Amino acid sequence: MDGHSGSITALVGGKDYGESPFNRATQAKRSVGSTIKPFLYYAALAEGYSPVTMKETQPVEIEVEGKTDPYIPSNFNDQYAEEPISMAQALAVSDNIYAVKTHMDIGPEKLGKTMKTFGVEGTFKPHPALALGYSSISLFDMVSAYGKMVKGTESIEGHTIAKITDRHGNVLYEYKPTYNKDDAVDRVRAFTVTHMMTGMFDPVLDADYASVTGTPIKGKLTRMYGGKSGTTDNDSWMIGFSPQYVSGVWVGYDEGSKPLEDFNDHRYAKAIWADTMEKIHENEPTAAFIPPPGVKGVYIDPETGYVAGPNCPQERLVYMEESDIPKEVCGGDESKDVDDEFKDDPWFKDVVDWFF
Repeated sequence: MDGHSGSITALVGGKDYGESPFNRATQAKRSVGSTIKPFLYYAALAEGYSPVTMKETQPVEIEVEGKTDPYIPSNFNDQYAEEPISMAQALAVSDNIYAVKTHMDIGPEKLGKTMKTFGVEGTFKPHPALALGYSSISLFDMVSAYGKMVKGTESIEGHTIAKITDRHGNVLYEYKPTYNKDDAVDRVRAFTVTHMMTGMFDPVLDADYASVTGTPIKGKLTRMYGGKSGTTDNDSWMIGFSPQYVSGVWVGYDEGSKPLEDFNDHRYAKAIWADTMEKIHENEPTAAFIPPPGVKGVYIDPETGYVAGPNCPQERLVYMEESDIPKEVCGGDESKDVDDEFKDDPWFKDVVDWFF
């Protein structure tokens, strides 16, 4: 999908139209897995969270109204952080516990409302598992929703027809974006999440218990992308974007109960996505994600969530509202307060304002 206009430039509905005319990109609705998490964190940013909000991620049991047994989410391979991690890192490594805790903390009804803000209609029951993508949504609708996030507006819609005219040139139909003032996408929060999604390809955000989810395809990529993968027992997803294009891939069987059993089955979506994005960008100029007014770029220490000082061992650029910038500064073996010691130093101003 063209990331500026929403026009669909390529669409594949299956392996062989003659064998099966069913269009899996537009007609099939499948559990979206972790590709729903960016919308959860968009909702959380409105509830006082920021990309450096820290949470512990360990096994947890959640009571569900009307159910005898609790809901018990888990991370991939039952691996968990031994210390608090930030939202930015949780998204990059796709930590399920962080997502479910956030979902329940802000109110499990918020994510369903957010999905509708991004144009996805459906039944989103406020269950803990909603944070991990149990809802079934079409690939077309998910790509269109990601397009709204990247563009920072609800006005962009995935569409396959730009204009219809009769033989005399009279316009019978023309695509025009629509605006919803009552439930508009917030540009600041959308950009914050969009930039966080570039973290799936940044090894600086690797955790001790999990690597960033883009690791298997990072070697194929020659420019900056963002995205999110998703996995269920029966589905494998990859939805990602550049400043120019948004694309999504789903892999699975038509029989919804048939699992993806082979380890590589879960990697095909990412590999197809990477090869496709690289191909369509061959003649495209390098482009950057441009932040809107209202956000600040700041380098943080991924381990603590503090501002990265001159002696911090590693750093990651994160965008957030100025009021959310941490007060503490990572300084190697110690942490110092920004207000007390660094606020007026030239290096700090450069870190925060260099992009504006």
